[in-house]
Amino acid sequence: MVQQSGELEKAGLQFFGKMSAANAHEIKNALAVINENAGLLEDLTVVAERGVPLDLQRLKRVATVIKQQVARADHIAKSSNRFSHSVDSCHESADLKRSLILVADMATRFANLRDVDLHVATEQATITLHVRPFTLLHLLWLCLHAAIKACKPGQVLKIASVKIGGITKVRYGPVAKPVAALMAELRAMPEMDSLLQSMDSSLQMDPDSAALQLTFDN
Repeated sequence: MVQQSGELEKAGLQFFGKMSAANAHEIKNALAVINENAGLLEDLTVVAERGVPLDLQRLKRVATVIKQQVARADHIAKSSNRFSHSVDSCHESADLKRSLILVADMATRFANLRDVDLHVATEQATITLHVRPFTLLHLLWLCLHAAIKACKPGQVLKIASVKIGGITKVRYGPVAKPVAALMAELRAMPEMDSLLQSMDSSLQMDPDSAALQLTFDN
């Protein structure tokens, strides 16, 4: 048990560092675009000072880009804040819907690079799992990350959750890669068994729907 706890702690730190660095990188990209357009505004004012009429449509386009990037950076910062606070939560319960949306937000850049569209579909009713929020995010991320890599460019990957009785299921699919191969890849991760055991959960495959499925018995 001590060894399992140590493995989870080490893997958790690596996960936290990776996500924090990715969020910081995305915010930096948004700031770079804002800075570029601020420079363009300076150039336009210099030209205007020389007597050249201002191109109002161009000014509007620059303003629109800046507003979009500010909104983008704000969204990333809020997601990063929620992710950071998942570590210091003293509660052994997590909102599954919010966790899935947060993980999908953090995976957006990676999915875009592979031309994969993410769609989160969850029940309207709140599903609460009696697990540590950060540990749940870690598990959901590993499965989503692997599922994205298993998709073809242009594909829509649906992340769905449902609760039937005392059983909660999260499904990722469809994927293009054989689900058995995807399962093997996930099972090869040193922290996977520890994560599943810590949350009374299991990992299955549904070859008929080409989907990966997580099941929580709490």
